[in-house]
Amino acid sequence: MTVRGKGEHERVLPVTEETLEMLLRVHPRWIYWAPVIPNYQRPSQHLQPKRVGDLASKALHRGGVAASCHALRHTMATDMLDDSDGHEPADLRDVQQALGHRSMQTTSRYWGHASTERLRRSMGGRRYLPGLVVVPDEQTEAAREVGA
Repeated sequence: MTVRGKGEHERVLPVTEETLEMLLRVHPRWIYWAPVIPNYQRPSQHLQPKRVGDLASKALHRGGVAASCHALRHTMATDMLDDSDGHEPADLRDVQQALGHRSMQTTSRYWGHASTERLRRSMGGRRYLPGLVVVPDEQTEAAREVGA
């Protein structure tokens, strides 16, 4: 699917099977090169991105979801980086491409919202000083060193 963002920047995103099934349910005769949401007022033109967002937001509200279409971008980015559902987290560069960000710094703000479980696994089992282990001290609620 070709997505046109700010500044007429275009990117191509894959359409998930779930999304394709839904599109075909709504538009049974949809063909891959046609606009996903037809412009009934100007059939020869695509809808403007703001109009697509407004339509999607209204559909969300009608469905009882109190969120905007733009909030779905944040949800998608966080979900791509989250591994709490057993899926491998996406590479931050893939999230950057999906969101259409030019700067990795813009995309990296989603990193903090992802699961801390990934950080725990990444840090687990690492040793920096031979024979030195830091363990919690239950009596003082602080960490103490246990030497080898």
